[in-house]
Amino acid sequence: MKTIAIVNTAAGSTGASSPGRLRQALAALGERDAEVVSLDLENPAEHLSQLASRRPDPFIVWGGDGTHRTALNAIGRAPSPLVLLPGGTRNLLTRSLHGNYRWDIVLRDILASSQIHSIP
Repeated sequence: MKTIAIVNTAAGSTGASSPGRLRQALAALGERDAEVVSLDLENPAEHLSQLASRRPDPFIVWGGDGTHRTALNAIGRAPSPLVLLPGGTRNLLTRSLHGNYRWDIVLRDILASSQIHSIP
């Protein structure tokens, strides 16, 4: 399986350079073949569903609470591990899961850990 990472470049703390930064961070963590794409802001739910149907391992979503909500609703109970990275202005969900850490620290810690959080 392959890592797929999607970035909402319009989220509060990401920006146009975020796909490249994520690609570099993943490569540094050994994920050199990861596919990193920008979220289709015209139809984000469909875009997320299409990518999730490829069953990535893991499926990384970098954005804010709205992006994460859309991802969770679009993907549902997908069999792929889902990694949510903080990229918004408030990041309430990722803070409750991982604490108040930057996206790159959360990514490193998640990829290095075997612990899985279930979201009801």
